[in-house]
Amino acid sequence: MAKAATKPTRPKPAKREVAKKAAPVKQAPKAAPAKKGAGALRWNEDYTSRAYNRWTLGHPSQELVGVIATLGLIPGSVALDVGCGVGVELVFLAKHGFKAIGIDVAPRALELAADRARAAGVELELHEGSAVSLPLEKDSVDFVNDRGLLQHLSESERGRYAREVARVLRPGCVIVIRGAREAGEGVIPVSPQSLDRHFDRRYFRFGPLLDIELEGSGPGRMVILHRTADLFVP
Repeated sequence: MAKAATKPTRPKPAKREVAKKAAPVKQAPKAAPAKKGAGALRWNEDYTSRAYNRWTLGHPSQELVGVIATLGLIPGSVALDVGCGVGVELVFLAKHGFKAIGIDVAPRALELAADRARAAGVELELHEGSAVSLPLEKDSVDFVNDRGLLQHLSESERGRYAREVARVLRPGCVIVIRGAREAGEGVIPVSPQSLDRHFDRRYFRFGPLLDIELEGSGPGRMVILHRTADLFVP
Protein backbone atom coordinates (compact mmCIF):
# COMPACT_ATOMS: atom_id res chain seq x y z
CA MET A 1 0.00 0.00 0.00
CA ALA A 2 1.47 3.37 -1.03
CA LYS A 3 2.14 5.96 1.70
CA ALA A 4 0.15 9.14 1.58
CA ALA A 5 2.16 12.13 0.44
CA THR A 6 3.15 14.43 3.26
CA LYS A 7 2.72 18.19 3.03
CA PRO A 8 6.03 20.04 2.88
CA THR A 9 6.64 22.10 6.01
CA ARG A 10 7.43 25.74 5.70
CA PRO A 11 10.54 27.00 7.48
CA LYS A 12 9.71 29.20 10.46
CA PRO A 13 10.47 32.85 9.86
CA ALA A 14 13.70 33.96 11.53
CA LYS A 15 13.22 35.77 14.81
CA ARG A 16 13.80 39.46 14.39
CA GLU A 17 16.20 41.02 16.85
CA VAL A 18 15.11 44.33 18.27
CA ALA A 19 17.95 46.80 18.57
CA LYS A 20 18.53 48.19 22.04
CA LYS A 21 17.74 51.83 22.43
CA ALA A 22 20.65 54.01 23.40
CA ALA A 23 20.38 55.92 26.64
CA PRO A 24 19.03 59.43 26.09
CA VAL A 25 21.27 62.46 26.31
CA LYS A 26 19.52 65.51 27.64
CA GLN A 27 20.49 68.64 25.78
CA ALA A 28 19.49 71.63 27.86
CA PRO A 29 17.22 74.13 26.08
CA LYS A 30 19.27 76.91 24.59
CA ALA A 31 18.78 80.52 25.58
CA ALA A 32 18.54 83.27 23.00
CA PRO A 33 21.73 83.12 20.92
CA ALA A 34 24.48 85.36 22.18
CA LYS A 35 27.60 86.52 20.42
CA LYS A 36 30.37 84.06 21.22
CA GLY A 37 33.64 85.37 22.57
CA ALA A 38 36.94 84.67 20.87
CA GLY A 39 37.79 82.10 23.54
CA ALA A 40 34.64 80.05 22.95
CA LEU A 41 35.18 80.14 19.18
CA ARG A 42 38.78 78.99 19.59
CA TRP A 43 37.76 76.07 21.80
CA ASN A 44 35.06 75.05 19.35
CA GLU A 45 37.60 75.10 16.51
CA ASP A 46 39.94 72.90 18.57
CA TYR A 47 37.19 70.31 19.01
CA THR A 48 36.13 70.55 15.37
CA SER A 49 39.70 70.05 14.10
CA ARG A 50 40.36 67.25 16.64
CA ALA A 51 43.21 69.23 18.20
CA TYR A 52 41.69 68.17 21.52
CA ASN A 53 43.44 64.80 21.12
CA ARG A 54 46.60 66.51 22.35
CA TRP A 55 45.23 66.85 25.87
CA THR A 56 42.22 64.51 26.14
CA LEU A 57 42.72 61.14 27.80
CA GLY A 58 40.89 58.07 26.60
CA HIS A 59 40.12 57.12 30.20
CA PRO A 60 39.20 58.91 33.45
CA SER A 61 42.15 60.37 35.31
CA GLN A 62 43.51 58.41 38.24
CA GLU A 63 43.02 61.47 40.48
CA LEU A 64 39.28 61.39 39.82
CA VAL A 65 39.07 57.62 40.28
CA GLY A 66 40.81 57.92 43.64
CA VAL A 67 38.56 60.73 44.85
CA ILE A 68 35.35 58.92 43.86
CA ALA A 69 36.59 55.73 45.53
CA THR A 70 36.95 57.55 48.86
CA LEU A 71 34.05 60.02 48.87
CA GLY A 72 31.31 57.50 49.61
CA LEU A 73 28.62 59.40 47.70
CA ILE A 74 25.35 57.50 47.28
CA PRO A 75 24.03 56.50 43.82
CA GLY A 76 21.99 59.29 42.31
CA SER A 77 24.22 62.03 43.71
CA VAL A 78 24.59 64.97 41.32
CA ALA A 79 28.04 65.41 39.76
CA LEU A 80 28.92 68.49 37.71
CA ASP A 81 31.89 68.42 35.31
CA VAL A 82 32.91 71.99 34.46
CA GLY A 83 34.64 72.26 31.09
CA CYS A 84 33.58 68.67 30.43
CA GLY A 85 35.04 68.53 26.90
CA VAL A 86 34.29 65.27 25.09
CA GLY A 87 32.87 63.74 28.26
CA VAL A 88 35.46 61.10 29.22
CA GLU A 89 35.21 61.80 32.95
CA LEU A 90 31.52 62.66 32.73
CA VAL A 91 30.70 59.24 31.27
CA PHE A 92 32.79 57.61 34.02
CA LEU A 93 30.69 59.42 36.64
CA ALA A 94 27.44 58.39 34.95
CA LYS A 95 28.58 54.75 34.81
CA HIS A 96 29.10 54.81 38.57
CA GLY A 97 25.61 55.93 39.43
CA PHE A 98 25.90 59.70 39.42
CA LYS A 99 23.43 62.04 37.80
CA ALA A 100 26.08 63.49 35.48
CA ILE A 101 25.86 67.10 34.31
CA GLY A 102 28.41 68.66 31.98
CA ILE A 103 28.98 72.23 30.85
CA ASP A 104 31.31 73.49 28.13
CA VAL A 105 31.58 76.60 25.97
CA ALA A 106 32.23 74.51 22.83
CA PRO A 107 29.12 73.03 21.17
CA ARG A 108 31.28 70.58 19.19
CA ALA A 109 32.69 69.21 22.46
CA LEU A 110 29.15 68.59 23.69
CA GLU A 111 28.25 66.77 20.47
CA LEU A 112 31.24 64.48 20.98
CA ALA A 113 30.29 63.97 24.64
CA ALA A 114 26.76 63.00 23.57
CA ASP A 115 28.17 60.48 21.08
CA ARG A 116 30.37 58.99 23.80
CA ALA A 117 27.41 58.69 26.17
CA ARG A 118 25.27 56.93 23.59
CA ALA A 119 28.09 54.46 22.85
CA ALA A 120 28.46 53.77 26.59
CA GLY A 121 24.70 53.48 27.16
CA VAL A 122 24.56 56.19 29.85
CA GLU A 123 22.55 59.34 30.29
CA LEU A 124 24.10 62.81 30.53
CA GLU A 125 22.70 66.29 30.95
CA LEU A 126 24.72 68.70 28.80
CA HIS A 127 24.74 72.50 28.84
CA GLU A 128 26.46 74.90 26.48
CA GLY A 129 27.70 77.80 28.54
CA SER A 130 30.29 79.28 30.85
CA ALA A 131 31.37 78.07 34.27
CA VAL A 132 31.24 81.67 35.53
CA SER A 133 27.45 81.59 35.07
CA LEU A 134 26.24 78.08 35.88
CA PRO A 135 22.68 77.22 34.73
CA LEU A 136 21.90 75.35 37.97
CA GLU A 137 19.95 75.97 41.15
CA LYS A 138 21.51 76.87 44.49
CA ASP A 139 22.62 73.86 46.58
CA SER A 140 21.84 71.42 43.75
CA VAL A 141 25.19 69.64 43.26
CA ASP A 142 27.03 67.05 45.39
CA PHE A 143 30.36 66.97 43.56
CA VAL A 144 32.17 69.29 41.14
CA ASN A 145 34.94 67.99 38.87
CA ASP A 146 37.41 70.50 37.43
CA ARG A 147 40.23 69.03 35.38
CA GLY A 148 41.94 71.85 33.53
CA LEU A 149 39.21 74.50 33.60
CA LEU A 150 40.49 76.86 36.31
CA GLN A 151 43.89 77.15 34.62
CA HIS A 152 42.22 78.71 31.55
CA LEU A 153 40.26 81.35 33.49
CA SER A 154 41.62 84.86 33.89
CA GLU A 155 42.08 86.29 37.38
CA SER A 156 38.90 88.34 36.95
CA GLU A 157 36.93 85.23 35.93
CA ARG A 158 38.24 83.07 38.77
CA GLY A 159 36.40 85.02 41.46
CA ARG A 160 33.09 84.69 39.60
CA TYR A 161 33.71 80.99 39.05
CA ALA A 162 34.47 80.38 42.73
CA ARG A 163 31.30 82.24 43.68
CA GLU A 164 29.22 80.12 41.31
CA VAL A 165 30.70 76.88 42.67
CA ALA A 166 29.90 78.03 46.21
CA ARG A 167 26.33 78.77 45.13
CA VAL A 168 25.51 75.43 43.48
CA LEU A 169 27.53 73.09 45.73
CA ARG A 170 25.66 71.70 48.71
CA PRO A 171 27.23 72.33 52.15
CA GLY A 172 29.52 69.46 53.10
CA CYS A 173 30.21 68.52 49.47
CA VAL A 174 33.42 69.01 47.50
CA ILE A 175 35.06 70.30 44.34
CA VAL A 176 38.26 68.64 43.12
CA ILE A 177 40.50 70.94 41.08
CA ARG A 178 43.45 69.91 38.92
CA GLY A 179 45.44 72.36 36.87
CA ALA A 180 48.84 73.42 35.63
CA ARG A 181 51.73 74.17 37.97
CA GLU A 182 53.52 76.30 35.37
CA ALA A 183 52.39 79.11 33.07
CA GLY A 184 51.98 78.46 29.38
CA GLU A 185 50.12 79.74 26.34
CA GLY A 186 46.61 80.56 27.57
CA VAL A 187 47.38 78.89 30.91
CA ILE A 188 47.55 80.56 34.34
CA PRO A 189 48.93 78.25 37.03
CA VAL A 190 46.83 76.99 39.92
CA SER A 191 48.73 78.67 42.73
CA PRO A 192 48.08 78.92 46.47
CA GLN A 193 47.90 82.70 46.15
CA SER A 194 45.23 82.53 43.44
CA LEU A 195 43.17 79.97 45.35
CA ASP A 196 43.32 82.11 48.51
CA ARG A 197 42.37 85.21 46.56
CA HIS A 198 39.29 83.77 44.88
CA PHE A 199 37.95 80.83 46.90
CA ASP A 200 36.65 82.56 50.03
CA ARG A 201 37.57 80.58 53.14
CA ARG A 202 34.22 81.49 54.66
CA TYR A 203 32.66 79.24 52.00
CA PHE A 204 35.38 76.62 51.52
CA ARG A 205 37.65 74.51 53.71
CA PHE A 206 40.91 73.82 51.89
CA GLY A 207 42.62 70.46 51.63
CA PRO A 208 46.37 70.36 50.90
CA LEU A 209 47.55 71.67 47.53
CA LEU A 210 49.45 68.74 46.03
CA ASP A 211 52.06 68.74 43.27
CA ILE A 212 51.14 65.98 40.82
CA GLU A 213 51.93 64.90 37.28
CA LEU A 214 48.89 65.47 35.09
CA GLU A 215 48.78 62.64 32.57
CA GLY A 216 49.06 64.10 29.09
CA SER A 217 49.64 67.64 30.39
CA GLY A 218 52.77 67.72 32.53
CA PRO A 219 53.45 69.23 35.98
CA GLY A 220 50.22 70.01 37.78
CA ARG A 221 48.52 70.70 41.08
CA MET A 222 45.48 69.20 42.76
CA VAL A 223 43.34 70.41 45.65
CA ILE A 224 40.01 69.37 47.18
CA LEU A 225 37.82 72.15 48.57
CA HIS A 226 34.99 71.33 50.97
CA ARG A 227 31.93 73.58 50.90
CA THR A 228 31.18 74.86 54.40
CA ALA A 229 27.78 75.81 55.76
CA ASP A 230 28.91 79.01 57.46
CA LEU A 231 27.35 81.59 55.20
CA PHE A 232 24.51 81.92 52.72
CA VAL A 233 25.69 82.45 49.14
CA PRO A 234 23.03 84.33 47.12
